[in-house]
Amino acid sequence: MLSLSNFHSCQIVEWNQPSIKDIAYFIKFYDCYKFAEDLASGLLYMKAASSFWDDEGTLQSDPSDTRSCRCIGINSNRPIYCLYTVYRNDCADTKILIKNQVLKDFTHNYPQNVQMVLLDAQKFLEKFELHLSKNNLTAYAGIVKYNKSDIQDRYLLQIHREYLTFLFKHQKFSHQNEFRIQLNKPCKLEDVPLSDLNPQFQKIYLEDHVPFKRYVPHVEEIGNLRENGVAKLFTYSDLVAAKNSYILSLT
Repeated sequence: MLSLSNFHSCQIVEWNQPSIKDIAYFIKFYDCYKFAEDLASGLLYMKAASSFWDDEGTLQSDPSDTRSCRCIGINSNRPIYCLYTVYRNDCADTKILIKNQVLKDFTHNYPQNVQMVLLDAQKFLEKFELHLSKNNLTAYAGIVKYNKSDIQDRYLLQIHREYLTFLFKHQKFSHQNEFRIQLNKPCKLEDVPLSDLNPQFQKIYLEDHVPFKRYVPHVEEIGNLRENGVAKLFTYSDLVAAKNSYILSLT
């Protein structure tokens, strides 16, 4: 039902289906060329787990889904990295089918601006594992589960909160096919400038002198991903439009 891979530093959560062995590629989508170049150079920009709860609105999406609610505060300061997953059976004749909604989600509804970094999944995970071991770091990773809360999920979270909380997501996001990595080191905190606070919190800040903090995005440098064919860059011009989707040719 659930197991951890034999990677030493990056422990990968394995569900029955799908399996990590079924993954051929990861894709990271950007709407900015610089970020794509940074990833190809080995820079992983990671946000704190708590920011994903805010962005995705998981608690509001389904009142009956209490998995995240029960785990608020568990590793909320841990850096998270998300990747789009391409399974082996999604690749036909060196072509990958990508849904329109995926590009819209990751480019703020402007798919024509998309910059894509295609990562060989096995090579990327091996390089990430090597980086962690060299720097005495550890991480958890795994394929995100998209479904409604059930007894089995609640049981798993009860006994494995430290490495499962970030792998559950509401089913309305299932088209995102995510693989997530959680680095086991905290993001740093910084003071929130007054100008970044909404009027309600500005009033509290000015009247009560209550400081507001936020987590600083974490950057992990794992080494050049262009070496040994780990990463390849593609743009919107490399895509061919199809019905409700796009086709990315790898040749």
